[in-house]
Amino acid sequence: MVVKTITITELAYDSLATAKSEDESFSTAILRLTKKRSLLDSFGLMKGKEGEDFERAIREGRREHAKLKLTRDKRLWG
Repeated sequence: MVVKTITITELAYDSLATAKSEDESFSTAILRLTKKRSLLDSFGLMKGKEGEDFERAIREGRREHAKLKLTRDKRLWG
């Protein structure tokens, strides 16, 4: 196996050491933490009232965005 030596700040090292599990190597932790994730990986993370509040905020934001878009379009196109 080829290995590379990298230089990181002490703060970055401490952060990585905290993020990795006790039985995990730094290489494995870096691969896990930098893995590209799908949006579906987040499905179900927020449940109950927290999830409902978040969903409501998204819907309200979308409604507000649609209103602003209509207003802008009317000004631009008459």
